[in-house]
Amino acid sequence: MTSTPDDQEPLDDWAALTKKALTGRAAVPKQAPARAGFLEHFTAALVGGVNPTGPLGELLPLAVGRRWIDRVTAVETAFVALDGAQRPVDRKVWTGVLRQGLGVTDEELLDWADLLVAVLSHGDSAVATELAPPLIAGGDEDLLGDVLSVTLPTDIKKVARTVLDAAATRPRPAADVVSLVSALLPPHLASSDRQLVRSALLLTARWRIALEDDEPEPTTTVGLWRPTPPVWQLPRFRTNDPDAAPLTELAGRLLGRPAGVVDVEAEQFLASATAVAWHDPAAARVALAGVPGSEAYGLRHVRAWVDGVDPRHTLPAVIADPADSREVGVMRRLGELPLLLSTPTWLDLGIDVADLVGRLRRYASTGAVVCGADLRLALTRVDPADATDDVLAALADLEVRVDDGTTRAGPVVAEVLRRGRTTPGAGIHLTQGPELGLLLRQLARSREPLGRRAATAMLTLQRDPHPAAVDDAATAVHEAWSRGLIRPGSVDVTLLEEGDGPTGLATFATFCLDLARDGMLALVWPVLDDVVALSASRSRLLTGTADVIDVLAELLPEARGAVDSGAAEPSTLRLPGVTATAGRPGKARAVISARRLIERART
Repeated sequence: MTSTPDDQEPLDDWAALTKKALTGRAAVPKQAPARAGFLEHFTAALVGGVNPTGPLGELLPLAVGRRWIDRVTAVETAFVALDGAQRPVDRKVWTGVLRQGLGVTDEELLDWADLLVAVLSHGDSAVATELAPPLIAGGDEDLLGDVLSVTLPTDIKKVARTVLDAAATRPRPAADVVSLVSALLPPHLASSDRQLVRSALLLTARWRIALEDDEPEPTTTVGLWRPTPPVWQLPRFRTNDPDAAPLTELAGRLLGRPAGVVDVEAEQFLASATAVAWHDPAAARVALAGVPGSEAYGLRHVRAWVDGVDPRHTLPAVIADPADSREVGVMRRLGELPLLLSTPTWLDLGIDVADLVGRLRRYASTGAVVCGADLRLALTRVDPADATDDVLAALADLEVRVDDGTTRAGPVVAEVLRRGRTTPGAGIHLTQGPELGLLLRQLARSREPLGRRAATAMLTLQRDPHPAAVDDAATAVHEAWSRGLIRPGSVDVTLLEEGDGPTGLATFATFCLDLARDGMLALVWPVLDDVVALSASRSRLLTGTADVIDVLAELLPEARGAVDSGAAEPSTLRLPGVTATAGRPGKARAVISARRLIERART
């Protein structure tokens, strides 16, 4: 007889222990869940809200492989889990379990068509690109219409292309389906994405869809040239109470992240882990027992600490990055530190000098020994300009030991601050990898408006982001704008000459068009013309220049409306980059488009 736990923490533990039992990769306690109770416990974990991005999402295929349950039951359970999932990432996990883990075929998907149409209505990119094509290809015409009705009204270009291409493989359906699709095609036919337009035109031709060719309505403006928001008041960084339950949740948020992201969420986890381990090391180990090996910053050495292995044994002797060094030092001494000296005061990861003094006093009162790597990172996050004489005097009296055996923390900090050697805010290094999106979102938590290089990187790295970084990278720009951090005139496209060169201009133009439609026309209008000017300065125009000019042409009525209303200066319509391109000889598409745009701008 087995019992089912009714709260999430035991269910998290059950998932972790069951994975060990199924994989045989580690010793399993005697009280590990019995094979006979697997399905009951698994269902309870689903109802209890256990995160499927952890061990839970791996259990069904493993259980089928070990013959704990049959495949039919596993497939049914996974479909139920997919139907009940609340977050896009959870629906993505269960879709992967079904297709890759359990090998559900296209034909089997059709048996669950009604459920899947409801799932597709959420508009998740990864789910739609995986599930929509087989339903479109294999379903009857009623199902075809249902799938297209929930997937075609999407703003995600990849999803739209996938759905249109799948539909184009089918013969022309009944008139009601054709009528439905004809009403959904115009936004895709008018897209600035060439591949999407080609896909829409292909379906139009193969299904013989007759589109109305009405005269365009007179252009009206909606006021996309909006004032730049004021610079925000930087919020304080907040930590959780030393409670083991939130610690498990914080670890779950980091799972699946790319390596190299030191941001607010990673800091919250490390601060919480330190606090919980100081108050109750055993509770911390239980809370983290189910955390698998991960490359995500903050989690890289959790498995070693839980298993009692010193993380230094698997690392090089010298770790140059202060954040990496801090992570190792803290995880090695988890349970010995009352708090982290390097925990931010503010969301930009900066530390108030007064907070650092208070934390050192806590060490002094508890007799704890400071982690040297933690202290060194903290010193990169404080501003020496904030160190008053009173602060320096207080630090000089704090004879707190550091784990190098010779240093006293207070006097060292006082001397560093007195000499002004710290580099406030250091540590964000932008690279075009899967971590880019999260790093840009941390950059969008800056205190002051972004400087020339940071603002340029924020915008121009959108030309060709890593697929895993696309959503967060775009979100970062919106956050930076709404917080008054990225401002008109701050982006310098000539900096593109320093890297791989100004490539990916068509993608960049589309991205800027989306930003303009979201009210950021004042930001992107001069940037787009600057890109055209950069191209015009070359002996041969850059690939994608015509696409940039097309976007400017589409936005011209809004820019003109801003000038007429006084929201923008009259010089806004001069467009020196486009003018230079229009003056070039030849009949290239970019040159012809530039001439037409200049003619429109001057009338």
